[in-house]
Amino acid sequence: MYNKWASDNRFQIGDTVVFKYKEDSVMAVSEEGYDNCNAANPIHYYNDGDTTVTLDDAGFFYFISGLSSHCDKGQKMIIKVLAHAKPPEGSPPSPEVDDNSAVAFNGVSSLGLVQLCVLILGLIYLQCFV
Repeated sequence: MYNKWASDNRFQIGDTVVFKYKEDSVMAVSEEGYDNCNAANPIHYYNDGDTTVTLDDAGFFYFISGLSSHCDKGQKMIIKVLAHAKPPEGSPPSPEVDDNSAVAFNGVSSLGLVQLCVLILGLIYLQCFV
């Protein structure tokens, strides 16, 4: 259940995750600690019932319940944090924006792009329900 939620979301460096719990704890652990529900050597231990964790690096974060019986029943989660995307070298600069005009990208107005996106989303939507 928790991993489904985590995999359905995209996390970036600097995002935060909030854990709310009673009569339990949360541990950030290694991959091995996660796989084995081993709470012996946590990277971080939280037991305040309302824990906010900042995802401060790209990669995988492994969390388990501090109660091994809860972890064994699936109260654990992996979060994948994506690295910041870097623009390719030699990419053109962003277009200048005049307060009185629409932004143009290669001759297409921003309104045209919005209409194109709506059209594409409409086709996807239709295809999903046909």
